[in-house]
Amino acid sequence: MCCSAKILRKVARHGKTDEDFLYVASGVVYVHEDVEQTNEIIASAIAYQRIRYAEWGPDRDTPKPELVRLEDLPWERHLVGTPVQVVEGLVTLYEEVPFDHLYSWGRLPGVTYEQALANMRFFASEVAPRVRETVEVA
Repeated sequence: MCCSAKILRKVARHGKTDEDFLYVASGVVYVHEDVEQTNEIIASAIAYQRIRYAEWGPDRDTPKPELVRLEDLPWERHLVGTPVQVVEGLVTLYEEVPFDHLYSWGRLPGVTYEQALANMRFFASEVAPRVRETVEVA
C-alpha cells in the first residue's frame, strides 16, 4: 500500500487503485559535508519560508505569526545535513510512505546560486544513488 488510508479512499472514489497513484514527497532537502555550515546556510531560509506560509494562511483576520527563532526550527521535519543523514531521512520516509517522486526546493530564499548548485550536485552524486540502491534492494 503506497499511502495513507485517507488518500487511498479518495483515490478509490475516482475509480483508481494505489498502483495508479503516484506519491510525491516534498520538502526542504539540503546536503553539505559540514552540519554546522549547513544549518548556517539553510536555517534562515527555512524560518523565512515558514513565516511566509503562515502569513498566507486561510484566515486573513488572524494576527501575523511570531518570528520563528532559529533555535526552535523543527529540524526533524527537513532533510538537512550530511549525505549520510539525508540518505537515512529519505530511506525512513520511503519506509513510511513509499514515494514515487521527490520534489524539493532547488533554491530557498537567501541561499545563493552557488550554494544551491552545490547542494543539487551533492544530492545527485552522494544521496540519490545511495537511496536508490537501498530502496531497490528492500
